[in-house]
Amino acid sequence: MVAAGEVEDFGFMKRMELRFHLFMCSHCRNYVAQIRSIGQGAKNNAAETEPDREQLQRLENHICDRICQGHHGTD
Repeated sequence: MVAAGEVEDFGFMKRMELRFHLFMCSHCRNYVAQIRSIGQGAKNNAAETEPDREQLQRLENHICDRICQGHHGTD
């Protein structure tokens, strides 16, 4: 979600929590930047097959949940 720019679908408080966390946590900011870079590279090199949207959504939800719960290295 973060990488796809879909955090706008979150409620206000969830978006603020995520943004504040990313503001404070350099580890997660770097992670998001890396995921966005990987996503852009994958998009540029994607085959003409349609991705599994349900799997992508599950992965994005898992990543966002981990970020919001603070499961990362120390800052």
